Amino acid sequence: MPFADFKRPSIAIAQLKTVIGEKSPDIEVQEIYLNSDVAAYLSPDIYEFISLSGPSNTIGFGDWFFRQQAFPELEDNTAAYFDRYGIQLGQESIDIYYAVIKEKREQLGTFLQQMIDQYQLTTYDIVGFTSMFMQNVPSFALARLLKAQRPGVTVIMGGANCEAPMGEEIVRQLPFIDYTFSGPALISLPAFLDACLQNDEQQKHRINGVFSKRNCSLNMEDVAPGQWKPVAPVGQERPINDVVAVDYDFFMEQYNNGFAYTGKKPYLLFETSRGCWWGAKAHCTFCGLNGGNMGYRAIGPAKAIEYINGLFQKYKHQVDLFSCVDNIIPKEYFTDVFPLMKVPDNISIFYEVKADLLEDQMQVLVDARILQIQPGIESLDTSTLKLMRKGTTAFNNIRLLKYCIQYGVEPYWNLLIGFPGEQEETYERYAGMLENLYHLPPPAGVFPVRFDRYSPYFTKADSYGLDLHPLDYYSFIYPFEATVMSNMAYYFADHNYNSEYIRHAAKWVQRLQQIVTAWGERWKRTGDLPVLKLLNEHGRQVIFDTRHTYERYVLSPVHLAILEVLSTHKNKAAAFNALPGFPQNELEEGLAFLFEKGLIFEEKGSMLSLIPATGIHDVVKTGEVLLEA
Repeated sequence: MPFADFKRPSIAIAQLKTVIGEKSPDIEVQEIYLNSDVAAYLSPDIYEFISLSGPSNTIGFGDWFFRQQAFPELEDNTAAYFDRYGIQLGQESIDIYYAVIKEKREQLGTFLQQMIDQYQLTTYDIVGFTSMFMQNVPSFALARLLKAQRPGVTVIMGGANCEAPMGEEIVRQLPFIDYTFSGPALISLPAFLDACLQNDEQQKHRINGVFSKRNCSLNMEDVAPGQWKPVAPVGQERPINDVVAVDYDFFMEQYNNGFAYTGKKPYLLFETSRGCWWGAKAHCTFCGLNGGNMGYRAIGPAKAIEYINGLFQKYKHQVDLFSCVDNIIPKEYFTDVFPLMKVPDNISIFYEVKADLLEDQMQVLVDARILQIQPGIESLDTSTLKLMRKGTTAFNNIRLLKYCIQYGVEPYWNLLIGFPGEQEETYERYAGMLENLYHLPPPAGVFPVRFDRYSPYFTKADSYGLDLHPLDYYSFIYPFEATVMSNMAYYFADHNYNSEYIRHAAKWVQRLQQIVTAWGERWKRTGDLPVLKLLNEHGRQVIFDTRHTYERYVLSPVHLAILEVLSTHKNKAAAFNALPGFPQNELEEGLAFLFEKGLIFEEKGSMLSLIPATGIHDVVKTGEVLLEA
């Protein structure tokens, strides 16, 4: 459903189709990518703005877009919505809405009816929706219209938005949603379909992780002896080593027929683990992933290699990117899987990783063509990283960004601010040093931290001094009272508006966004990226620096020695002790020069060279004046 990225298939749908075929081969299953139809309806670029942009996701624009179709009894609130969120969207986006999107929104009823007719949805006995992020209200809109035309159709819904208690509240509040599936459904959905085939009406309400209006109306204390008991809040999980094959043929055919003209490349998904090995040890305070089961489990190496290589062989001529849906990369794969994969030369792979990767691990990733990563950097301040329980440091994060330059890996990361307990000093330091990092891959933006359901900030809100309520955009979308939305919402905000951490973040967010926006703009200049390099020119070691202006200057032996020592972070005493061949005053002067030139990152007395180890380049230039240091 919209607003999932139309350039990728749903691995959940692909897996579910496979297991239904295994358990009940006589059941006819049709997968439908309505998000592709909506992308064609709106135009791919407008669709991607709604589905992928930070501002749109921050204000739930995709859900609001379908609001009138899901809840037609509500008065249109366009003016009030844009009065509230216009600043976040920006005037250009608002102008596009009124010029293009408004008319499309007003015609959504006709469009949805066309989809029902095109896919003959009224002929199916069961219609299911999968929902995460901004897919709830689009699903509700189509389900309402479908149920009105064929009341007897069974409407089911699953995905991250349906985990307990959200799925329970959905099935209670929405008359056109009959069942919701919480947590894994690879076992519960086939069991539900079997109950349907057997006409076992009672069994449909007894499957763990499957919520219905009947079983959600019962509380444990209300159950009399002999009656059924409430179901478990999540479905039973299929063992991860019972690997489920995925078939993306239908998606690829639909995509190529509808979007080949755009030049936008599709990409395919695969899974090698569930849960988070770091989160099982120290749950990051803001992370709401793995609500049902943080415990880490990974596919065994032999099966993983067979599974991944099979996808490569089948689809290597149709896509050039495979994206892993794991929350964190399996540590053992660095030795037991990645060196043994047969990755075609045209393929790149995406993985989420922990930011404390070592250089030899980066080499393994590159050799396996894992060239895109999400390292969970989040912050460049060690005190803030401790507040998050990230288990890393600012030095590790910067070292990773340097490795990305060195090895040609593309990292995706955000700079998050506004953590409870975060000090204003952090933002002052950012304002003074971020521009020195312009040669490193930039974050997507600066964003205030969000309090997600299932995160420690949510489950232990009182211990963090938080007064959490659903983000206010929910009130512009849903017709439900506050207690209902507290169960249905995934995103929350602290209403302690006078908290010191909120005031500090509000004071600095615009300034930091300006710095990071300028950083990102520099990286959009193809062929003219900001660089910081150490070059060998006729035996002289020369800095080539375009982070701010164009600079070239020669480094002296003491500069080179200090930078070499600081290739790993050290305090001044340790660095100078490692250089006994230089007089103290020469070391002090050399260090001061390196700081003046912005070549060193410093935090609480420890220092790290900012120059990526890109190797010594033999550059021959004539007619240029070098500044002797």
